[in-house]
Amino acid sequence: MMSAVAQKTSEVFVFYANADQELFQEFEKHLRILQRRNYIHTWHTFSASDSSTFEDRPRWPIDRIPVILILLSEALSPAEAAALPAVRNLLDRHCTGEVYVVPVLLSPVELKDTPFEGLSTFPGNIGAVSEWYTSEAALYETSLDLIYLIDTLNNTAQPYGEDLNETSDTDIRLEETLLLQHLAEDEELFGPTHPCLADHLCALARITRQQEDQIEYTAELYQRALSIREATYGPSHNNTLNTLLEIALYYQGQGQFDQAEQYYLRILPVCEQDSEGSVPFSLSDLLIALGDLYMQTHDSEKMPECYQRALSLLEQRYGPTHPESMGLIYRMASAFQTMGLNEQAEQLLQRFIESYEDAYEAEPLALTDALEKLALIYEEREQLKQAEPLLQRAVAITEQQYGEEHPQVAHYLSALAHVYEAQKNLEQAAELHERALAIWENDPEDIQHIMHGRNSLAHLYWTLGQEEEASQLYQSLFELIQNMPTLDDPMLIPILESLANFKTELQQYQPAIALYKRTLVLAEQKYGHDHPRVAVTLNNLAVCYHHQGKYKEAEAPMRQAITTWEHTFAPSHPMVIKALTNYRDLLRLLKRKQEVRKIEARLEALQKLS
Repeated sequence: MMSAVAQKTSEVFVFYANADQELFQEFEKHLRILQRRNYIHTWHTFSASDSSTFEDRPRWPIDRIPVILILLSEALSPAEAAALPAVRNLLDRHCTGEVYVVPVLLSPVELKDTPFEGLSTFPGNIGAVSEWYTSEAALYETSLDLIYLIDTLNNTAQPYGEDLNETSDTDIRLEETLLLQHLAEDEELFGPTHPCLADHLCALARITRQQEDQIEYTAELYQRALSIREATYGPSHNNTLNTLLEIALYYQGQGQFDQAEQYYLRILPVCEQDSEGSVPFSLSDLLIALGDLYMQTHDSEKMPECYQRALSLLEQRYGPTHPESMGLIYRMASAFQTMGLNEQAEQLLQRFIESYEDAYEAEPLALTDALEKLALIYEEREQLKQAEPLLQRAVAITEQQYGEEHPQVAHYLSALAHVYEAQKNLEQAAELHERALAIWENDPEDIQHIMHGRNSLAHLYWTLGQEEEASQLYQSLFELIQNMPTLDDPMLIPILESLANFKTELQQYQPAIALYKRTLVLAEQKYGHDHPRVAVTLNNLAVCYHHQGKYKEAEAPMRQAITTWEHTFAPSHPMVIKALTNYRDLLRLLKRKQEVRKIEARLEALQKLS
């Protein structure tokens, strides 16, 4: 809004009643800002009691459409204004496009059955100035409406504080400088609490929030903007609610979930009481946003409650098989699965699949992701017979939609192959892995999938005893990795670890250790230091050191892995017992007899428990 520079200026003419002089003088401050920002060239004022002077005005400028603001109120009613010859003339010219007339409603007036009926009104077609929380807010919104109208007439309309993702650093710095300049100017003219300052502050925050060293400053900008809007518009106005939402999303993006929740919950009662749909976002949208927040914080009580409330609202409004309802069911299933709540996820995925089958004759591609997610739940339970037909169906749908050589077909072929591997149907698994890899190899640029396919097939060949074929694939993988500029993609975790395991089998310990260490860095970045997936890599690194005869180096990663598994699993879990047994054997090699006896006593107690 006020930071943009219009390509063409406009002339503004204002008609008002003498009784409204005070309100007009307040509005005139905003016109002065618009003139300073080059939106308007000048403005002319005419009292309704002396409108005849308007007829002396020379002809209109041919390159701009003048904007005529007629301030209507109890002092100048629509009927009284329309009776003025000058106003009648302007309304006629409005119909021909020579001028643009806008009634500004200072107080509630009836436009029906007058020449003003059907015209757009300021402020914002949402009520007269006197009906706003403050007149200052209403007049400021009127100035923003005027800016938008001028930009529209000149074809230069731009959103204020637009998305800066594709803007150059130079443009961003220029925008920031202009905003700071306008902030200082407007604060000097209007004071520190005028609503125009809130717009500048929010626009400035959208720039500074992209800078890592400006987190606290950004929060201060948002807080000041919120204070101004609450004081100006009230706690339930759309401008205030939009600011609350923007702050909540900012804190959520920063990982400050408690603060984000506070702002979401401040919006919630307003949405719950909104029966006319006047709030800029629906109650269901807000509940979904809260559900997403609770998913991020792993709150297994509040997350389902928010999602379920939102789903009930969507189903009441659209029906159970509407895309909005179906989309939320899938979203809920994904959230439950992410949190490890597989029973709830299974029920929702089954419901999603059944609803799709009822709603559509053909099987859409959206169904394939749900089939794969449900298959993964069954795989984790080792219910492989239930997982197999789901993935077969996903393959069939994708082949029908895209053809047999599409990369997405390869994705589901690979997933199905892993199920066959788990069923010990290794030859059929190898056939599917080979087919998937052949599809991915068609695109040499698709390095990640090629590496994934070669890794899966190499591991299977090794299991089948086809060591030469496995070695060739592993060597090609190793060469690909050596040629990569960086190894910072979490997708590389299983590939690097598989290569490390292969190098360990070949007794090539130095490259194996380097691969394990790189895997460890990526795994810790993705999962955190105390995640069981990280413990697997730590244990493998310890085993590699052990094979190399470096027993002291093996102890630290082995102990760290044991600590993680003890926190993750029950004390008598087979993984814990196996790890403690390996640690006892390592301590024996280090000749630390007293510690060996302690581990043995502990193992004996755990064996009794199990």
